[in-house]
Amino acid sequence: MEDYTGYSTYLLVKKYLTQDDKNSAEAREIEKLLVEDLNLSKRTDFSTSAIQEKLTKIYNGENQKIAKFIKISAWVFIVLTGFQVLKAISSGLFQGIGSDGIFQIKNFFSGNLNPMLEFYIQHPALFYFLSLIIILAMFLTSIGVLRKYNLARKIGVVFLGYKILQNIVEPLLVKFIYPNPNDLAISIPKSIADSIYQSTILISLFGSIIFIIIYGWLLYKYTNQDIVSEFK
Repeated sequence: MEDYTGYSTYLLVKKYLTQDDKNSAEAREIEKLLVEDLNLSKRTDFSTSAIQEKLTKIYNGENQKIAKFIKISAWVFIVLTGFQVLKAISSGLFQGIGSDGIFQIKNFFSGNLNPMLEFYIQHPALFYFLSLIIILAMFLTSIGVLRKYNLARKIGVVFLGYKILQNIVEPLLVKFIYPNPNDLAISIPKSIADSIYQSTILISLFGSIIFIIIYGWLLYKYTNQDIVSEFK
């Protein structure tokens, strides 16, 4: 028999209501846990209509909240990633992949660029198709989450972890890899260049913290057993 001691009230109610035999040992064990969770009398008769209505109300209320959360969060990502896919495709079609403009970045700086940044600049097509594949995969995953496919949820969890890692790395890229305004070939007062550089780092750090919190919260929600149980 499954151990239900770590289950939330919602999952206990869900498991109990789906029991074919309410007199089985498993059903009786769930009843004991529900008595504790709902502060009911130990002599509570779970076969009464009042208790059945109470359990159904608990189940329906929480189930609607979970369904609404999944639907809203999935649609948000469908819209955002769908827009990114269209933007990436239109950018590749109308501006060209690896156009001359991206190679001119080096001309704006007097010093040598970081090797990682220079590699990115020299291989725009590679990074374009890589980012397009990732965005397209996120778009399809969001559709799968909307349809409550468990595989899509698992892939979505991986993507959320990836986005958290990306936002941890981004401020470091600004600090150590992206070019410093002081290295611009054109003449800019050092005080202004320093101000631009520091503001860029602070904005990047602030934005990363906000997104880490959002993605972390979504990661927690989509690994929560109550939500996991809704996927097939």
